[in-house]
Amino acid sequence: MRCRTRRRVELENGPDRVRPLQAGPVSRRKEADAHRVGGRRAARWVVGIEHDECRPLVLVVRGPGPDQIVKATSPAGAVVHLDASASRPQQGTSPTCLWGDRTTATILGHEAVVDVTLPPGVTTVTLTLTLTMTDEAGQSATDTVTVTVRETTPPTVEVISVGPCVIWPPNHQMCRVQVHAIVSDAVDPAPVCRVRSVSSNEPVDGPGDGDTAPDWIVGPGLSVDLRAERAGGGSGRIYTITVECVDAAGNRSLPQTVTISVPRHLPGPKA
Repeated sequence: MRCRTRRRVELENGPDRVRPLQAGPVSRRKEADAHRVGGRRAARWVVGIEHDECRPLVLVVRGPGPDQIVKATSPAGAVVHLDASASRPQQGTSPTCLWGDRTTATILGHEAVVDVTLPPGVTTVTLTLTLTMTDEAGQSATDTVTVTVRETTPPTVEVISVGPCVIWPPNHQMCRVQVHAIVSDAVDPAPVCRVRSVSSNEPVDGPGDGDTAPDWIVGPGLSVDLRAERAGGGSGRIYTITVECVDAAGNRSLPQTVTISVPRHLPGPKA
């Protein structure tokens, strides 16, 4: 509450005039007869100190703004810009600011405009940020904004390879092959890769391949067991393994493929 004391001076045969004095809970009245000056009687005067006039300080907080959804761009999370520069008391004084994270009871800053880094979560993290502003009279007002940090960027499979890439001889036995993938992600340091599917350019039980099934079994991790066979009248079998990687937030990479062949004839050494 801001108060001020007003002094009312009454003069005989003169207009009233008002001027402010220092603040204080004062209420009194004084009357006196003026002394004679130069043989004349001065005008009678009355001084009244009236009650304090108090006006509440209204603190207008316009800082946090609408709720936000931001994308995590690094393992640390996302940088969020918070601006409370439009918030101030009606009387124009400069308030003090306190940004806080209600979720973790953490102080984020004391300036009207701050840039803070908010962490990501397994899928999302929703934080309620509180702005508390206090004016010179000790009055405070609070506003909140909800910021949701999401990890939405899928992993990127940079390199995919397999060994062996050729299966020989075609003896109808199962052969273990191992897929290798190099993957990166903006937030998750260790996305998990898996074999999504296996296919072949020949039918599982086609003519001339021995009629044995199944022709592949997906093993643990990125391993696959493939049958060493191909159609006798064909040009060779080609297995296609499709791999995808998933980060901790559930974002999936674009599928990547790698091939393994069971040739009709094993190429001989060049002369």
